[in-house]
Amino acid sequence: HLPDPRNISRERIEKLMCSGVQTLDSFPLDTRQLVDDFERCSLDDSAPVIAFISKMFAVDKKSLLQQHQNQSASIRPLTQEDIDRRREIVRRRKEDAEKAKDLTQIDEEEKAAESLTEDEGETFLAFARVFSGTLRPD
Repeated sequence: HLPDPRNISRERIEKLMCSGVQTLDSFPLDTRQLVDDFERCSLDDSAPVIAFISKMFAVDKKSLLQQHQNQSASIRPLTQEDIDRRREIVRRRKEDAEKAKDLTQIDEEEKAAESLTEDEGETFLAFARVFSGTLRPD
C-alpha cells in the first residue's frame, strides 16, 4: 500500500528533490517553487509534470509486439511471471553458452544485437509515482 501523494510532507519532498549534500535553498527559485506543486498534487493540464521513477528496465520491443499479436484485442502489460520466465530463458542461454565455451557464438550474438535497428531493439519500461501533472506519450 502506497500513501496518498497528497499527504506528502515537506521533508519527504526535499528528500526526493535533493541529494544528501544539497538543500532546497541551493536550487534556483523556479526549482524551489516545485515544492508547492508537489503539495498541490494537481492533475491539471497546466500543472508541471513531477514524477519519481523508482524502477526502469529494458524490454525487447519484439516481445511487446508479440504480446499484441497473441492477444489480438489489446496489448497487456507484462506480469512479473512473464518477466521472471524471460529472465530464466536468458539465464539458461548464458549457462549453455558458457558450458559449451562457444565464444564465437556469443560474439556473433553480440554483433547481431548491435546491428538491430531502433524499431527492433529494446525499449524502456518504468514504474513511476506521479506527484503532479499527467504523463503523456510523445
